[in-house]
Amino acid sequence: HNHNNHNHRVFNPSTIHSEQNFDNEINAFSIYSQHKKNELSLSPTTKLNFKAFFTQFKIFEKEGFHKAKTFALCSLEQLPEKLHWKIYLQLADLAKRENLLREARRYFKKANKLQPF
Repeated sequence: HNHNNHNHRVFNPSTIHSEQNFDNEINAFSIYSQHKKNELSLSPTTKLNFKAFFTQFKIFEKEGFHKAKTFALCSLEQLPEKLHWKIYLQLADLAKRENLLREARRYFKKANKLQPF
């Protein structure tokens, strides 16, 4: 056993910032959102609708948050209501990655309200 390894930082829960707690919240929500029960309740057509949206969303994402957000919000009108929570979740996730925590929280709450667990 080597005792010269003093560089290891001891994990200290009090060092976790609210951003990280928020990340954990979103990550936990994302995991739940993939839950089979919800996926099974979507028809094959609805799944295809979401897949088409998601493909386009990823393209707009490369052009920046504003473009992706505009596309997503416009898509809400065309897509069935039972998909809206998934779209808000995509927006929340993108906002979080762009470090726009206020927007991320807002979309996260909308997604959570539409699809409570």
